[in-house]
Amino acid sequence: MVVALTTLLFLLFVCLVAQVEINFYTVLMRVFISFIIFFLLSCSEKQDPGYVVYARVGTNTLTRNSLSPDPKKSNSETVPLFVENWIDQTVFLSAAKERGLEKDTSLIKKRDSYYEQLLISSFIESEGTSKTQVSSKEVRDYYDKNRDHFVRSQDMVFVEQYITTNKKEARGVASALRKNTKINNEIIKRTTSGHIKKGVFSKKIDNRLFSETKEIVGPFVLGGDVVVLRVLNRYKKGTQRGLEEVYDEIYQRIFKTKMSKGRASLLDSLKKTMNIYINPKYQ
Repeated sequence: MVVALTTLLFLLFVCLVAQVEINFYTVLMRVFISFIIFFLLSCSEKQDPGYVVYARVGTNTLTRNSLSPDPKKSNSETVPLFVENWIDQTVFLSAAKERGLEKDTSLIKKRDSYYEQLLISSFIESEGTSKTQVSSKEVRDYYDKNRDHFVRSQDMVFVEQYITTNKKEARGVASALRKNTKINNEIIKRTTSGHIKKGVFSKKIDNRLFSETKEIVGPFVLGGDVVVLRVLNRYKKGTQRGLEEVYDEIYQRIFKTKMSKGRASLLDSLKKTMNIYINPKYQ
């Protein structure tokens, strides 16, 4: 910018001193255009300080913004896997395009058909969800009428699950739970709770989970995490599942039934607003 302004002043000075017979506005316009070009080139050289290129396949580039709307959410564990998957997919896609498959009429028809079905399901969901309500009374009534369907088919426990990153931290959590003292939340990745059926874990863990004396089970490795379980309740096979345990399950059953009926009603109402013709030959 400074260079452009200096150039402008210098040319004006030359015109005045040398008394050159040249149109002043022509000089000014040329300098102005030069200034704009200089400014755009300067801007293009400045990249976003957070701009990071993770990989390239031909002319395709994977940047940090591709990983997440908020780049900070992409941690060091997920990035390598995402990059590898992106490269594999991009290589296959590039090869498919080179074969001309993107112009294949049968694939285009499948794509269009899938998109149409996606539009239809999205419309039905948006219309039906807002009009479909399930009350607590409906859930309770359904439960009372179908109690026999909510009996445990096998032994089950209800647990709190504490997930950490290493065994040292997990042992600290287990110790705090046994002593009923405060847990250091900074060492816990996440905490969940839920029902676990017998047979989900290994026999060794199962024996401890379904023991009448064990309240704290763990730590043990599960996937890439270290887990500690706190048993809150144990249930024997054949016992009745409580309403609070099956509430969401019943809610979804009723909701889906209502949505199915609502779809038929919605379709009938839409047909009445449209001009529909059927060839008598195919009625």
